[in-house]
Amino acid sequence: MTDWDDYRFAAAVAQAGTVRGAADLLGVHPSTVTRRIDHFEQRLGIKLFARSVRGLVPTAEGRRVVGALDNISKVLQRLETALVRGAREIAGELKLSVSPVLTPELFLPALKELTDAHSALSVSVSPHWTAAPLQRREADVSLLVLRQAPDELVGRSVGAISFSARAQAEEAARWPDHCSWLPSALQQAIAPDLVVPAAQSGGSLESVELQLAAAGAGLGATLLPTYRALQVSGLVELALPCPTAEVWVLSHPDARGMASTQALAGALADAMRGAELDIG
Repeated sequence: MTDWDDYRFAAAVAQAGTVRGAADLLGVHPSTVTRRIDHFEQRLGIKLFARSVRGLVPTAEGRRVVGALDNISKVLQRLETALVRGAREIAGELKLSVSPVLTPELFLPALKELTDAHSALSVSVSPHWTAAPLQRREADVSLLVLRQAPDELVGRSVGAISFSARAQAEEAARWPDHCSWLPSALQQAIAPDLVVPAAQSGGSLESVELQLAAAGAGLGATLLPTYRALQVSGLVELALPCPTAEVWVLSHPDARGMASTQALAGALADAMRGAELDIG
């Protein structure tokens, strides 16, 4: 691999014209400059500088190196300017991961308002139960329902959400001895330690929608977000202690200072603070 330090030393020598001058620019001992230039020339098998009483003068090959470095420097300056400008602009494509516990109408209006105000910004949304996409940098912001937010992420709790065990009325009357329990991805994510006194049915329901449909059809009892269970007629709450979790807006620490990420996180936080989810 290219040793960029070789080029840094070569650029300093070309700029200063002497070993001592290059050493002053780089903050190193002159012998270090001499050793690095000698090593660079030996590695390439060519002379980059001609030694004279006046100092070091670039050879034809040395001038090619210096010219290339000048071009690279300009490219990097333009890149840096673009990166700084981009960090300050609310633009680009952001990826948002959202807990399947939360219904789209809770956050989609906030996304529409944000992207309407900033036409150069787009947001793609995908469901996920955990912070894994954010931790892997596959998402820019996460809106999650968690008992505990990962320490390595940054963000804020913007509300609480309660859960309850629910079943169709006839099944609830048979609880717990003759009513099956329907395990779910939600239970695994929110309450893996929940002790259920009923027999477990086979398999696991992977979405809240399936849980609501199964419970409503009388297939058994299951753990549900209370605010969603109350939207379905006929579901009865069971006597089972259930957890409360928090709604978190999270991002990666590396995203600090990114205007787009902060704008999305702020819009989601504002939207969720007004939601009535902690219904016990």
